[in-house]
This record gives sequence, C-alpha cells and structure tokens, in this order.
Amino acid sequence: MKAKDIKQKGIIVNLDKERHLVFDLNSFCELEDKFGTINHAFEALQQGSMKTIRYMLYVGLVHEDEDLTEKQVGSLLTLENM
Repeated sequence: MKAKDIKQKGIIVNLDKERHLVFDLNSFCELEDKFGTINHAFEALQQGSMKTIRYMLYVGLVHEDEDLTEKQVGSLLTLENM
C-alpha cells in the first residue's frame, strides 16, 4: 500500500469554496488544549454550544490553511449553509 492510498481525504464541505474537514492528531490535541479532554469537548458540543461548533470546525479546517482563524470560520457559516 502506498502512502497516497492511506492519506486522509476528509469530509468535503462547501463554504466559501470546497474545503476538507479533517480531524487528525493535531486537531485532537487542539481540542484537548482548549477543553482539557476530548470528552469535555464532545460534552460541550452535545450541549449545543455555538462556540464549540465553531471551534471544532476550525480545528478540522485549519490543516488546509494555517492562516485561517476561528472568526473567519464563523463567518463562513450562515443559516443557509448550516
């Protein structure tokens, strides 16, 4: 098996352009840094926290654009595309 065969492609999301939502080890580390544990992150998500939704999308998208900010991700989401 070649490395390109196992590369994670992510989930395609159409926002301002086609983007790929990928949760890799880096994104899980970011969630631990912010929430203390992965479980706490998912508990906050289950409570419907908009800030948590925005942050989770941010950590899943930042791999494609390291200059992307949480606020920029929030601007990409509207009632129309949620």
